[in-house]
Amino acid sequence: MVLISYYFTRLYPTYFFSSLIYLVSTCLVYVGRPHGKSVPDWAHIQQTIEIALIISFAFRNVYNNSFFLLFIFGAIAYGLSYLPRSLPMYATVVMCYVSGATVVGKVSGVFLVALHAYEPHAKHITIKKLKHSLAHYFHVRMLRMYMIFCMEWSLTKLSTWSLIFIVAIDLAFMLYAYVSLDKAIEGEKLYEYVNDLPSEYPIPLDIYDAITHCNLCKSVFKSHEI
Repeated sequence: MVLISYYFTRLYPTYFFSSLIYLVSTCLVYVGRPHGKSVPDWAHIQQTIEIALIISFAFRNVYNNSFFLLFIFGAIAYGLSYLPRSLPMYATVVMCYVSGATVVGKVSGVFLVALHAYEPHAKHITIKKLKHSLAHYFHVRMLRMYMIFCMEWSLTKLSTWSLIFIVAIDLAFMLYAYVSLDKAIEGEKLYEYVNDLPSEYPIPLDIYDAITHCNLCKSVFKSHEI
């Protein structure tokens, strides 16, 4: 949201819309509701948009024409929708960006690839260590978002102090949430079957809400619903 606000106030409409589209697609996946498509379909769309966004970052390293980059973003997203997602493909795209990035961009890009490769392992939930497993999984997903933010931030004219300030505010908010929010997990026993979900199906934030609104999730948990 910080960079979207920055693009809006600085009148960078193409960067604004490409980042906004990515943010909306990510929110749709995190919410875990179908919204006319299955959750795995939304996850596929979100990943496609993410790859297209990173490719546009690579172009911004060498050719910072906003309207041309919006065309590139749309064309690549459309083309990628017909291709399967894979770790080598994702890593290649990020490395194209890293080759011309700043130090912050390079470090963030390398960590992003590592997190992308590790996420399927983090998604495997151990029921005996449920709180730890869920926290670990969502921390990995959150770190991925931070890495993409840092990659995009490195392409702007914002100062280093702005990055430090944003990270400090986020850390303070997370500390407040950790201390003040209830840590009890609703539907704890249902998470025993979360590993039966398809590999491309992200773990829902609210398992009861997912069962209510998603037929795929409902079919997995139906016989175990309390």
